[in-house]
Amino acid sequence: MQFCLLHCLNNLFQSQRFSASDLNTIADTLSSPHRHPLLFHPHRSIFRTGNYDVNVLEVCLSRQGYQLHWLDQRDVDFQGINYHSDALLGIIVNIPGGAGFLNTPLFKGRHWFPIKYINGSWINLDSKLAQPEQIGCGDRSSEVASCELDVDGLKRFLKEEVENGGVILYATRKDGT
Repeated sequence: MQFCLLHCLNNLFQSQRFSASDLNTIADTLSSPHRHPLLFHPHRSIFRTGNYDVNVLEVCLSRQGYQLHWLDQRDVDFQGINYHSDALLGIIVNIPGGAGFLNTPLFKGRHWFPIKYINGSWINLDSKLAQPEQIGCGDRSSEVASCELDVDGLKRFLKEEVENGGVILYATRKDGT
């Protein structure tokens, strides 16, 4: 199954906000069945097993009062993100792979996962991990007064994802508050 966007969204909101049925309905609404052949769906897997695209993500966030921002990949220092804004819901990473046994040229998959600031730490909430992982401070917690100050560790993590073909997005409240 390829429901990583579903897991990404629910982990980002820290609650069960969406179901596979919700995402399938959104994907189907985005594209008329008369616009694409039977063996292709532009916004999800034809088998209804996930593999949702960014348009589904954008609609989901919008319905919850958030907007999606693409980070300019030329911004190698990730200056576009206001890391300490209360309006920031989280960072969303989209990396190559993740389609399991269907990861072939015909079914090129990508994997979605969120990074969220929780209780003073940046946390990788990737559904492929056995448990959430702290990004940044790590073993240096005694050197850094607070992980909040260790945005550099997060930036190093994001840079590595981009170097490996990842795309960085982030979500903020529409009203900016």
